[in-house]
Amino acid sequence: MAVLVLLAGAEQHFNVPTGATVALFTCNSDFYVLTNGQTAAVPVATDVTFPSPNTIPELNPSALNVTAGVLLSAISPSNCNLIISFYRDSDLS
Repeated sequence: MAVLVLLAGAEQHFNVPTGATVALFTCNSDFYVLTNGQTAAVPVATDVTFPSPNTIPELNPSALNVTAGVLLSAISPSNCNLIISFYRDSDLS
C-alpha cells in the first residue's frame, strides 16, 4: 500500500512493487495517474491523438492493471491524499 500526499500541480512517482499486477485507488479529490513509466501531468488542452506511448493520464481510476517495477506517476490539480493498494490477480479471485 502507498499513501501519497499530493500538493496541487506537484507530480509524485515511484516503482510498482514486486509481484503487483493490479492497483486500486482511493482519493479525496480529482487526480491523474499514468502506470506506464511516463510522467503524469494535469491536462491543459484537448488531446485526441492517442499517442504511443500513452502520455494521457487516467482521471480518477478506481483500478488499473500495473506492471511490477514500472514507474507509477500521479498528480492532482489540488491538494489531496491518494491511497494505492496493490494486489496480484490471484489475490482478487
